[in-house]
Amino acid sequence: MKAQGIRLFDVFVLGPLMVVAGVTLARSDAKALGTFIGVAGLATIGYNARNYGRIEEASGVDRIAGMYSRTPGQRWVTLGRRRALIYAVR
Repeated sequence: MKAQGIRLFDVFVLGPLMVVAGVTLARSDAKALGTFIGVAGLATIGYNARNYGRIEEASGVDRIAGMYSRTPGQRWVTLGRRRALIYAVR
């Protein structure tokens, strides 16, 4: 799996450079090559941005779930719209 820093590099550096190179080539004699590189740059940006968001969202859910895991002697109670984890008192 790629590190998240590499994904950000792809989104903010590599992808835009590919798009600029593609536009530059498309304006010259290599129109097909320029179009291909430009579209590949847009695909790189989209693919890596989407995966970055998915991984960050999943890791955030895992962090939250880990913070609120129940241990023996605790129970969930609902207070209005919020749920709280408390120690059960007998």
